[in-house]
Amino acid sequence: MKNNAFLLIFGLFWTTMVGFFDCMIGSGLYHQIRTGSYATTTGQVVSSQVTVHRGKHTSYTADIHYRYNVALPSAEGGTRSSTGSAAGPSYDSSKYRYGSFQPSDSTSANAVVRAHPAGSAVTVYYDPRQPDEAVLSTGLEGGDLFIPLFLVPFNLVALGLLSVPLGALSRKLHRPEAGGVKFRLDGMRLRVSLPRYSPLLAGAAAIGVAAFASIFLVGISTNAQPSMPLILAVWLVILGLGGGAAGWTAARQAGGRSDLVIDPEAQVVELPQIFGRKQPESIPLAAVQAVQVETIEHRGSKGGRYYTYPVSLQRSDGPGVKLTDWSDESRARAFAAWLREKLALPAGDVDAPG
Repeated sequence: MKNNAFLLIFGLFWTTMVGFFDCMIGSGLYHQIRTGSYATTTGQVVSSQVTVHRGKHTSYTADIHYRYNVALPSAEGGTRSSTGSAAGPSYDSSKYRYGSFQPSDSTSANAVVRAHPAGSAVTVYYDPRQPDEAVLSTGLEGGDLFIPLFLVPFNLVALGLLSVPLGALSRKLHRPEAGGVKFRLDGMRLRVSLPRYSPLLAGAAAIGVAAFASIFLVGISTNAQPSMPLILAVWLVILGLGGGAAGWTAARQAGGRSDLVIDPEAQVVELPQIFGRKQPESIPLAAVQAVQVETIEHRGSKGGRYYTYPVSLQRSDGPGVKLTDWSDESRARAFAAWLREKLALPAGDVDAPG
């Protein structure tokens, strides 16, 4: 319970922080995509310069200030030119584009300034519904899709942090049979699915690792300014790896590799191929003596403690075999009690000696 409470509190804090950046980046992408439908007019650059920001890492910003007029509706239902005598109101803006992606290297910033020198005429793209909202650059660039790539691992961590306590809370409220594990009858054989990792988790892990690696590979090689074809290819590879990992895991589980099988006709228990078991292995039902729940204490790098609760079969003809390793104690004990019933073992918790 303490583990779950801590994960819930920390997960909510982490999710709030990551969600804030998600909203910022999502809003920028949304508005930048909308610039494709903006109206155009001709403006004039008032000032144009590169601003240097010195700190731990020096960055450069193209600061361009421009002024423009918008066309007014005419009596005939059309518009009058913004350069005519009946031009609409004048607006000032210094927004080059929306979004979190702004080139911060000297080369890119100077290139933008050279393309928009002070006193030059520029095409201004403005929102017809809010004429004071305008940009000089429309559409998405590769950097716009690189920023969300940076946030993928953080979002996956947020989902993982919240899934554990929320899953425990759901099981506590609904109390599913067998602690929530999936089981089915295959003729007379009882198959209990005990995968260490779900297809969803395997896919998410593959996406997270691939995204994290891509941040450095793409970011360093392109100075965080990849071309659109490159970043689209990277996203396709990442999503493909995630889908492949999920599909491969699902196929292994569908083949029964992670199933515990209780076979009353053969009087054996077939062990799942997890926790280092690479080949099919079975033990006689008569050799199963108990279902044990252990309490394992772990210490974090900063002195914090957390616990896991493995469930194992104790046998008379050899060492015990681990079946699960969960962080939810109530789930582990519920599954152990259910399994004892199916194996016709004495009821009551059996804990590992302290």
